Amino acid sequence: MNAELERFANFLDKIEDLSADIASEAASDIQSAAREMYASGIGPSGAHAPRKKDGARALQRPLAAVTFTASGDTITGQAEDVLKYHQGPIVSAPYPERKTFPGDGEALPTQWSDKIDDAVETVFAREAGV
Repeated sequence: MNAELERFANFLDKIEDLSADIASEAASDIQSAAREMYASGIGPSGAHAPRKKDGARALQRPLAAVTFTASGDTITGQAEDVLKYHQGPIVSAPYPERKTFPGDGEALPTQWSDKIDDAVETVFAREAGV
């Protein structure tokens, strides 16, 4: 087997173990994309309702503090407790739905999934020696 094929075979053997590297590579980029969306008044399910009292973008301070971190092959988003009241519809509460994270079974926003795709390409290229 020539050296290039051997290197490719070794790379294929390692693919399964690259998920943690991909998560680590993507976490900060997803955080940046999410914060940019939040600053524009957009959550993972679409535009957030503006504040009723003055029509301004809602939740700008707590959304700016949302963090995404990688632990193993998992990316976890963390937010201030005040945001949990907006994560889903609450019956007879004064908190409109302004999601911070996608709900169970909901797709990731394209801006977030694009960052994962970019991380996959970066990690694969680095590991393949391209």
